[in-house]
Amino acid sequence: RRDKELSSLWFNLGDLDDGILAAKTGTDLLDGLQLSYLDSKTRYSYRIADDIEGVLVTDVDVKSEAYSQSIRQGDVIMQIEKELTPDIAALKNVLAKYRDTYKRIYFSRGGRIYVTAIK
Repeated sequence: RRDKELSSLWFNLGDLDDGILAAKTGTDLLDGLQLSYLDSKTRYSYRIADDIEGVLVTDVDVKSEAYSQSIRQGDVIMQIEKELTPDIAALKNVLAKYRDTYKRIYFSRGGRIYVTAIK
């Protein structure tokens, strides 16, 4: 206002869409794994090279099949079967194709690539 009187205006931009949040983190995509996207902060924290692309494993349930198949916190899931998984959305799409079947999961740990199979 031009008369130097202060006014307040309140409005709601909306709620954070669950789809947006799910695109950044995933807790129910692979049983026993908590996942996150890679950014500069997570790369630095987990010492992940810039040329590694994929989805970061941030936690593994020690009672899960993933744990028994050697997937650990700090691993980066790069590929499932022959399909790259550069982010959580891509991982989710690939997993939908291989629901309830064993699938080969390629992951990076310490600069090396490993492969395991989990359902």
